[in-house]
Amino acid sequence: MNKHPNLAYEIIDKLPELFRFLEKKTEKINLLAVNKNGANLEYIENPSEIVILKALRNRGESIQLVPNPSEYFCQIAVQNHGYAIRYIQNPTKFLQLLAVKQNGFSIQFIDNPSFDVQMAAVKKEGTALRFINNKSEDLCIAAIKQNPNAFRHARQTFPVCLLAIELNPSNLFSLVRTEITETQQLDLCSKALKQEPSIANKINNHIYTRLINRFLKEKNITNNKKG
Repeated sequence: MNKHPNLAYEIIDKLPELFRFLEKKTEKINLLAVNKNGANLEYIENPSEIVILKALRNRGESIQLVPNPSEYFCQIAVQNHGYAIRYIQNPTKFLQLLAVKQNGFSIQFIDNPSFDVQMAAVKKEGTALRFINNKSEDLCIAAIKQNPNAFRHARQTFPVCLLAIELNPSNLFSLVRTEITETQQLDLCSKALKQEPSIANKINNHIYTRLINRFLKEKNITNNKKG
C-alpha cells in the first residue's frame, strides 16, 4: 500500500480502520486518518500539533492518547466531547465548565465540583442532578426548569415541588414526603388536579390516594354548600 501513496490515501479515506497497518505514514495521511477517526492518533508516533488538534476535534476522548496534554489541547477535547474530562488529571474549573456546558452529564466525572459547575451542568441537562450530592434548593429549581423529569432526583422542598407540579402535574406521583407538611401536600394535590383533572383517575394504590381523595371530598363539600 505504501508504494503507491495516492492509492494509500484513497484507501484510508474509505477504510480509515486500515490506517494502523500502514508502515509509512505521511503527514497528509495522518491528518486524513485522524479526521476520519480521532482514535487513529494511537497509531502515530510523534504526531504534529496539527494532527493532535485534528484528532481532538474529531474525538475529544483521544486526549487520553496525548502525553502531558497542554491546557489548550484539553480545552479542544472537552469542547468537542464533555466526557473527555475524565481523562484529564486535575482539570481546572474552566475545563470543568467547558465540559458540563458541552454535556451536562460530564459532571459525573468531576470530583467535588463547585456550585458554579453544578449549576452549569443542570442548566445544560436537568437530570444530571442525579450525579450531584448535597443538592441545594436553587440547584433543584434550575434543574427542573430545564427538565421537569429532574424532579425525581431533587430535594423535595415545597418550592421545588410546587414548580415541578406546575411544569408537569404528573410529578405529583414522584413525591416522597420528606420536607413538606401534610397541608402543603394537600396544596400540591390541589395544584395538580386543577391543572390536570384526569390525575384523579390515576391514583389507585398510590401514596397520595388518601390525600387526593380527601381534597376531592372537601372540594365536593364546598361546591355543595355553594349550590
